[in-house]
Amino acid sequence: MHHNLGMLAHIHLRLGQAQEGLAAVDEALTWPAVTEEYSYLPELHRVRGELLRLAGREDEARAALLEAIRFAREHGMRAYEQRAQASLRRLGVQEEPHPQQP
Repeated sequence: MHHNLGMLAHIHLRLGQAQEGLAAVDEALTWPAVTEEYSYLPELHRVRGELLRLAGREDEARAALLEAIRFAREHGMRAYEQRAQASLRRLGVQEEPHPQQP
């Protein structure tokens, strides 16, 4: 279910419909706690960040994108991490350096 809502949010993003997309992605973000399925969570946060950027809410967009990067990095989801990093660069923000693994 959350994947479908995420796709709907992405369609709204492509159409420039920030509020509609945010409603869909915010609902999608409630599902992982119910289903215990977290594999799409970084992408949901990334899409939320893009929608917030579109709505002119840049501080919230940055926070959502950093959350996407954090979760993806912690769970070894390199492709999602890279997508979120690219979105963060489009926002004009440099990611803070993360601690190096020993």
